[in-house]
Amino acid sequence: MNPQKIDSLVNHLAQARLGGGPTLLPPKTLDVPGLNEAYQAQQKLHEYLSPRGFGPLVGYKIGCTTKVMQEFLSIDHHCSGEIFESKVFEEKAKLNLSDFHRIGVECEIAARLSRDLPETGTPYDRENVADAVGA
Repeated sequence: MNPQKIDSLVNHLAQARLGGGPTLLPPKTLDVPGLNEAYQAQQKLHEYLSPRGFGPLVGYKIGCTTKVMQEFLSIDHHCSGEIFESKVFEEKAKLNLSDFHRIGVECEIAARLSRDLPETGTPYDRENVADAVGA
């Protein structure tokens, strides 16, 4: 996927996020051929949105971890993403229903790390991350 195509996709998604309306599917000409390109577009989208009211990235998430959700979205894998500071609520939050479209509720489990995890080149497991969990 060439850089201009990624920029066009990022522009389409950014305008939807900033415009407040529902996110329409991008045109087929902007289809992403694979996960690497999708994550490149995601990174560029985050770089675009951060200074435009979304704030810095403060966390990471994994989505589509169940077969049901993967089938719902017509994919066969989980997805990772980042969390913007402006989307984290430490305590009760009052949100406007009109700011949301196609509302769904899913279970989210969060952990706050008390220190950075060192790069190991291998997957982390419970034993090598447990002492880094702060809350």
